[in-house]
Amino acid sequence: MFTDSSLFALYRLYEFILLDKVLDYRNALEAFWRHKEWAVHDIPDPDPEHAEPERYAFLAGCTYLLVRAFNQRVSIGLSRNMRSLMTAEEAEEARNVPHDLRRYEKVPGWAVAAPALVETLVIPTHEGKVLDGKDDGRADPDFLAKNILLWTPHIYFT
Repeated sequence: MFTDSSLFALYRLYEFILLDKVLDYRNALEAFWRHKEWAVHDIPDPDPEHAEPERYAFLAGCTYLLVRAFNQRVSIGLSRNMRSLMTAEEAEEARNVPHDLRRYEKVPGWAVAAPALVETLVIPTHEGKVLDGKDDGRADPDFLAKNILLWTPHIYFT
């Protein structure tokens, strides 16, 4: 019997982003959001021995995407505990929750500590397009920190 987990979900997100499957990775982000018991900072270390540094660095970058996507939602008053559909009154109440009482996500410690790659890993889009280099404004900053050149994925789903 298959039991889903935050780590399996992270691998799905990794695969969809690498394949530049926008609809699929957006659905994966939203599905992860709906698993309120899966705190991003609790995602287990996928490769404690770092046997495959490129995959490890990329998975680390994916946790940053999860945090950015989720914290953007939290910043406008949404919570992972909320129902998908709300009344106007419920939405207004959510917007009025003080920011210091909101539950923001954090990157797992293993992802913060994941070393940057020695050689730059360049990820093209499904159309084969690549960025103009590390100074290209479209490059994702968290992946750049791991020495991965990737277009910033469309991660916001509000």
